Amino acid sequence: MTTGLLDWGQAGNYNAVNDRMVIRALAGPQFFGLVLAPTIGAGSGLAVNIGPWLAIVDAGDGTSAVVGNTSAGSINQTAGGASQRTDVLWADINVDGTSQWSLSWLPSPVTGRTGVALATAVVPASAATAAAMTFTPAGITGASPVDTWHDLRPLTNSFLYPGTPLTPPQYRLGSDGMCEMIGYVRTPPTTGNYNSVMWASSLPAAYRPPGGSAASWTIRDVADGAASPKCNLDASGNLVFNYLPSSLAQTTLNVAGRWPGPNATTIVS
Repeated sequence: MTTGLLDWGQAGNYNAVNDRMVIRALAGPQFFGLVLAPTIGAGSGLAVNIGPWLAIVDAGDGTSAVVGNTSAGSINQTAGGASQRTDVLWADINVDGTSQWSLSWLPSPVTGRTGVALATAVVPASAATAAAMTFTPAGITGASPVDTWHDLRPLTNSFLYPGTPLTPPQYRLGSDGMCEMIGYVRTPPTTGNYNSVMWASSLPAAYRPPGGSAASWTIRDVADGAASPKCNLDASGNLVFNYLPSSLAQTTLNVAGRWPGPNATTIVS
């Protein structure tokens, strides 16, 4: 089953919009996301089997919706193309009070849509069956990710990944439109001032701050310079450090942070 009615849980002539306002009041934005994650696996050919699932979704109109399916179903995937890709199994909803949810496979990352991610699929190049794909159910969290981690390497201007066991620098998009980064970066081997020197470039538009603005967050594992060291992301998707000490060589920096993407619905510090 790939479509279904939204679950209002109402009696008599109780207005659907008012019903969803009750859901919003009871759920609160911190509880958006999957309540019951589906099992997911390959079926015959390109069919993908989906177990029962349940989610609370921000309907985008000041209310919430409860969506889900109490029975198992299936949905077809698309064969692999010339290169590997990652897809998101997404449940779209409408907000007119008589709506349905609808499942579809969408390219990762998903932006500008009202709904919830149920799973991801890594589709190898030229994959002809679902059995050749790797499926991962979304986690049960307040803002379940709709994206996989994207590696920032190779870095620019001689900045490096320090190596194992540290996590490489990488980023992804969350279902609330907020982007996040984790990982470690090492400054170049030559001693110098690396403030305002670009270390990574051209993050895709889906990961840049809204409205042509910039974003910044505090980084860790390095002494203060003129102030607490920060990573700055500009409107073109380029990354630089500010407020580092004026002389560094082969210094490892923890670049983890979070910033609003172009369709962010929740702004947090």
